[in-house]
Amino acid sequence: SLIKFWQGESALMQGEYEKAVTAFNSSLEILPPDHHQIGNQRAHLAIALAAAGQPDDALYNLNLAIQEIMAQTQTDDYTKQVWLSGAYLKQAAIYASLSDVKQAETAWQQAASIVTANPDLILRKQHLEQLRLQLGTGSFSWADVL
Repeated sequence: SLIKFWQGESALMQGEYEKAVTAFNSSLEILPPDHHQIGNQRAHLAIALAAAGQPDDALYNLNLAIQEIMAQTQTDDYTKQVWLSGAYLKQAAIYASLSDVKQAETAWQQAASIVTANPDLILRKQHLEQLRLQLGTGSFSWADVL
C-alpha cells in the first residue's frame, strides 16, 4: 500500500493527476478499512481528484477522510493532529479553487485552531502560513498542498 501511496505522491508532484488518482485509489483498495493511515491517504487522494478537475469527488473524499482521521484511535495525538490539520488545509485549497472564499476560510480556521494549539506542529505552521499567502493571492500549486 505504501508503494502505491508514494507513487501517487510522485505523480501528484509531477502534475500527472490522473496517474496520482489511480495510485492513491490502488493504495486505498489494499488497506483494510480500519487501517490507521486510511484517512490520511484518502486526504491525499482528494487533492489528486481536485487537481484532476473532480472537485465534488475531492470534497466527498476529503470529508470522509476527516471523519476517518477524527475516529482514529490507533494513532498518537501528534500524528493525528498533523493529518487532521493537513486535511483541513487541503479542504481550504479545494474550496479556494472553487472560489468559495467563505468555506475556504472556515477550513483554514479549523486547521489553524489545531496548529496553534500544539507548538510542536512547526512544519504544519509553515504550511498554514504558506497556504494563507497563496489563498490571499489566489495562486497556488496542487503539488504544494500536500
